[in-house]
Amino acid sequence: MTNYGQIKYKEDLMVKVESKFNDNVVKELFKRSLKKMIFVFILSVIIIILGAINFIEENTSLGAFLIIFGIIYIPILVILVKYSLKKTQKTMHVLSNDTISIYVFTEEEISINTTKNDEYQSEVRAKYSFIYRIVETKDSYLLYISYKQAHVFFKSEIVEGNVSELNHIFRMNLGKKFKSISK
Repeated sequence: MTNYGQIKYKEDLMVKVESKFNDNVVKELFKRSLKKMIFVFILSVIIIILGAINFIEENTSLGAFLIIFGIIYIPILVILVKYSLKKTQKTMHVLSNDTISIYVFTEEEISINTTKNDEYQSEVRAKYSFIYRIVETKDSYLLYISYKQAHVFFKSEIVEGNVSELNHIFRMNLGKKFKSISK
């Protein structure tokens, strides 16, 4: 056993997760994406301020247009993104409650085996250097393989090992590429 702080870890540390690749995964990614879109909110505020300035300077039609556009900009954007996601989900046959992804995290590598009945099977083995970054949220992990592509699984789906051991594996292998925002 190796002692890291107060927690003792086995030499051959391994954490296993059995996750469903379903709508909950898409919802979690969407929720995370919205939180990262602070610049959209800032742009909306700037448009409203420009509208107010134009309104005060007696360019009322342009001012009113900018204020209204600034107010409805974010809801329209959210609706468009949700519509696009729904359209993608309908054409993504692998996205279902029947699709199971089994993640195995060891100190050396990650393996992901995804199956949907006898229709689909995918197996991936990768070193941690392949990962762009991993973000831990309150309830889940997002394993980014690029800036926009991510695997998602929930902490409640861990079937062997625990969150503490998984975080240790990620910190050991990813350093600053592992970010915890779980608080």
